[in-house]
Amino acid sequence: MRIVGSLVAVIAGVLTGMAAMLLLGWDSLQACLIMLGMFAVPVWALVLLPLHVLLARSSAFWDFRVSAGAGATISGILPALYLIFAGAGFLFWIFLPFGVLVGGVTGLVGALFARLYGRTKA
Repeated sequence: MRIVGSLVAVIAGVLTGMAAMLLLGWDSLQACLIMLGMFAVPVWALVLLPLHVLLARSSAFWDFRVSAGAGATISGILPALYLIFAGAGFLFWIFLPFGVLVGGVTGLVGALFARLYGRTKA
């Protein structure tokens, strides 16, 4: 259930980011998925999944404010570092707010699932 909860969290974040991109005028669903997926999948595999598996449900991290703040911060810093070190053009900086949105929503949904499966005996 922990793995499923973390996967649902990242899917909710990506769908939210995709909806925001499409509402703001992006015309390619495929381009939205590629841009969001190239950051969301590694962050899920390297950060969120280990947190869901290894971190105690009673941890302060699973407070909604902390989890959403950490998700938004990580999802803002990682694309910024990528864009700086990869030497991407100015146009790619427009994706930074979408990364923050995806990270925040993923953190909120992740905290919700952590609390839900933290109430049952595992």
